Amino acid sequence: MNSKALPETFMRGGAEALLASLKEARGYDWIGIYVKKGDYLELALELGGTASHRKIRVGEGICGMAAKARQTVVVQDVEQEPNYLACFPDTRSELVVPILGPGQEVLGEIDVDDDQMGRFGLEEREELEQAASLLSQDWEKIKPNLFSNSYGAASPAEGPK
Repeated sequence: MNSKALPETFMRGGAEALLASLKEARGYDWIGIYVKKGDYLELALELGGTASHRKIRVGEGICGMAAKARQTVVVQDVEQEPNYLACFPDTRSELVVPILGPGQEVLGEIDVDDDQMGRFGLEEREELEQAASLLSQDWEKIKPNLFSNSYGAASPAEGPK
């Protein structure tokens, strides 16, 4: 995807349009946004299936590692990662990009799963980091809409798995 198109896509259609365009352009199997609430990350938006982990403790799994470290985590072979939490049986690689606020606090994150080992390179990483930056800029407007359940994510009332 042309990274110059990301801001325009986001301005036109919001978070769901942004994720949908990334998923379609790159052919990702699954992409979602987790929102940080206290010590947990709660799944708020997903495209490409229903993830089994709806709520993840910060520090657990790839998503939790990215939130705790406040930096992007790329795993090219999830079978080699002892901290991996499987949301889908066919996932072989995962890329998680934190959405950071002005004080570098974690607001949420973009999570991408794919069934191809070694799927994520520098181009995908930079593109998703740009998307996270766009989301961060309008986070207070975006966040309430993420849990509207119009995206198909589970109710945030579901407990940790």
